[in-house]
Amino acid sequence: MSDNNSILLTRLFLKIDFRSRDKAGLGRLAGLIVTYLFANTLIANNNFLRLDKQTFVFASMTVNLFFVAFIIISDYSQLFFDRKHAGILSALPLNQQDIFSAKVVSAFAYLSVFPLTVSLPPSVYVYFYDKNPLDCAEVFISSVLFAYFITALVLLANSLAVYVGKGKNKILIYVFQILFVLFVFSMNSITGRMSTGNSIADYRFLKYFPQYYLTPGEGSLIYLTGFFLLTAAVFAVTYFYLRNKYSALSEIIGSVDVRKKSVFSKLGLYFDFGAFENFILWNSSEKASYGLIKNLFANNTSMKLRFFPVLLIPVISSLIGVVSGIPSMLIMNDSDVLSENSLLVLSPAVTITTIMCIRLLYANTKMALDSDGSVNWIYDSIPVERRKFLNGIVKFIYVYFVFPVLVIVSLLLIIRLPAEDVLLNVFYLAFFGIFVNSLMNRFDKTYPFSVEITKYNNSSKYLEILVVIFFGVVFFVSQIFIFKNIIFVLLAAAVLAVISYFLNK
Repeated sequence: MSDNNSILLTRLFLKIDFRSRDKAGLGRLAGLIVTYLFANTLIANNNFLRLDKQTFVFASMTVNLFFVAFIIISDYSQLFFDRKHAGILSALPLNQQDIFSAKVVSAFAYLSVFPLTVSLPPSVYVYFYDKNPLDCAEVFISSVLFAYFITALVLLANSLAVYVGKGKNKILIYVFQILFVLFVFSMNSITGRMSTGNSIADYRFLKYFPQYYLTPGEGSLIYLTGFFLLTAAVFAVTYFYLRNKYSALSEIIGSVDVRKKSVFSKLGLYFDFGAFENFILWNSSEKASYGLIKNLFANNTSMKLRFFPVLLIPVISSLIGVVSGIPSMLIMNDSDVLSENSLLVLSPAVTITTIMCIRLLYANTKMALDSDGSVNWIYDSIPVERRKFLNGIVKFIYVYFVFPVLVIVSLLLIIRLPAEDVLLNVFYLAFFGIFVNSLMNRFDKTYPFSVEITKYNNSSKYLEILVVIFFGVVFFVSQIFIFKNIIFVLLAAAVLAVISYFLNK
């Protein structure tokens, strides 16, 4: 393929990644970058106020690890694999390997936004420790390099899990995601309980993690050079593996699930949700949307891969708190001050991640099932009311995802905390989460599966995290006043339920 064709293909993929039907891509990209810089500046400021320099850099890179890796795992199927565009380009006199190469350049141009945005704020804050500009440059380079290393490593590991499973058995993919999210949350819990009184030097096992050697200090430049060579090697392996397995991986990612008997069916256990579903679904629009997403989820691989990593967030966070026994991971340290009658208040590590789970689950239902996404004409041609149609989608999420997650989280927390306190917290949290969804959906103008699958739109859904942080603050403040006694909690939950009911009408 000529250089001109290579440039044209790469530009084509970049336009597709950040395109909009009615807006320029550069303006939207600039807004995305500013938003992420703002969020990471807040995180860096919090770490700066409580950590020494080495620990600050280590914690920043750990946040980097979570942020970059979670995006890759969640958006894996949209990074390189596109059946529609691949089918169109295959009819042209173009080499498939060259198409893949252009796709890789486009994908990594998109992914480069995140290493830069998560690395810039910490590299600025590190200056205020020793007033040394060289520290800023070293931290920035180290952080970006570490982000690229994680990018290549996670892509390779996830691709291996997908390929070995052959699309028929997703257990390997789910196991990989569970282990990885568990690892990331464990690392964040360690750095989260560090303070000025201790540092990474107090945790000898941290020497087995690469970011330990990328913190400023004696010999750091030597480690940085070696890590650069290691990153280049991992990138090369990832590139050649993806290139050689691209067709097979594309086929697996784009495959349609084959209906299988569930474990319950094989054991002769049957659960009839028909009566329950008829009870919660109040009109034909809700029934139609509920049945639509239920069938799509049962038969579509990409739908499952969208939801599963999000479901892990509150479960893994609670599990780490229970296993570690760290009080701050389970309850507010000042619960005795907040609650006059000894009502424990769950930690934001549990509550905010649960609200995040609820919002991201719904955000994932907006994305189209293929790269076209132009399905609004279907909604315009059938007699459906948008809000009622959305209610069916939301109720499916509550029945099959949110409430099971709340049950699992409750059972985990009861291991360490009094059952009555856990149930009260989760009860109030459930109604608060429903209220947040109801309020946000009241102003939502999009139909399910109508947002185009572009990398910009995929990354934009993570702006929901900023919204969650705001509502998390509201939730925390409300707990100060409400968790005085049981009556206040029950009344608050009832008020939220009534408001949610009218918001959904």
